[in-house]
Order: sequence, then structure tokens, then C-alpha cells
Amino acid sequence: MRISPSTEGVKAEERWKLLSLHRLPARLSGEETGWILGFFPRGIGILVAKKILKPLGNPSPNGRKSFATAEILRLGEILGLVR
Repeated sequence: MRISPSTEGVKAEERWKLLSLHRLPARLSGEETGWILGFFPRGIGILVAKKILKPLGNPSPNGRKSFATAEILRLGEILGLVR
């Protein structure tokens, strides 16, 4: 899937806004989780399938998943991805 330059710019701006927040929100989407850990969104799906990441609640297999920020940051520190 190709991302158009205009869409890419919007995503980069959203990413910058999230990463520059003084305090992150308690719940992150799969895409935001990827931004924090440095993975593409499809990589988050692989981490969920391998049971390395656990989404909040009990989402359907093809549904939108949310993740707890505290757990994402803890995992990132353990793996050396987040400081």
C-alpha cells in the first residue's frame, strides 16, 4: 500500500504531536504503539499474535486494538526501545 505525500505529512504531524506530549494518554492505538516502539503498524499485529503485546479488553481478531501506555513503555524499556 502506498501512502500519498499529503497523507504521509499528516501522519508525521500526528506522530510528532504524540511524541512531544509531556504526558502520554493512558490508552494508545496500534498505530501510536508502533510510533512509541519504533515499529510499523503491521509489526504490532505480529507482536500481538506472538503474545508479546496484549491489547486492552477482549477485541475481535480483526478489530481495532488499544494498548495500555504504561505496559508499552515498560516493554519498550525491557527491550531497549524506549528510554
